[in-house]
Amino acid sequence: ERLLINVLAKNPARSDAWVKLANLQVIRGDTLSGARSLRSALQNQNERVNPMPIWRQLASIYGPKTRIDALLAETPADTRFLEQLGEFYRQLARIDDPKKAVPLLERALLLFNHLTQASPGRADLFAKQGELFLNLNRPIDARNAFVLAAKLDNRPEYHLGRAHSLLFEQLYYPAIKILESIKPKMAVNSEFLDKTILSLGNAYAATGKNE
Repeated sequence: ERLLINVLAKNPARSDAWVKLANLQVIRGDTLSGARSLRSALQNQNERVNPMPIWRQLASIYGPKTRIDALLAETPADTRFLEQLGEFYRQLARIDDPKKAVPLLERALLLFNHLTQASPGRADLFAKQGELFLNLNRPIDARNAFVLAAKLDNRPEYHLGRAHSLLFEQLYYPAIKILESIKPKMAVNSEFLDKTILSLGNAYAATGKNE
């Protein structure tokens, strides 16, 4: 560890050395020092190292609630890192074993809840919070988050999220009203237009309007 620290004092851009240092610290049980080293590796990242193993190790380190609580209590908060970590948990929830998805989504939600409080003017954070609530089968909380996002930035995709929360609860008619209102506002060839039309088709079918 001392040798690696000396190397990094002279050349902090050696991301590979940061990763080796973190691995040694984790092996001897000092996971928080390992986390700090991995975060330094991200700040000094270059082509020497693949970021995926770094993020996987960070996601594992901040898995226990006590550690993620300690991360959220840091002052000043490193909001950029919190957002990156939250995004990585969302990504892992999509690609890992579905049985492991819920705790990953819950960790991401903790981070995005904190971020919306720290940056209450960012609509995109509320929208991501809404998506996480939907994935966790909490449609009312999701709807509230999408409403806040739409108040800050009246984008049609945020109203689409609100419609999805209604569809989740089988509230088809109010969802159809929203979907029909935003369909003309969607950009042509937009993924959100495709999702809107698909959601409309499913909602009409559910109400017996198969034509």
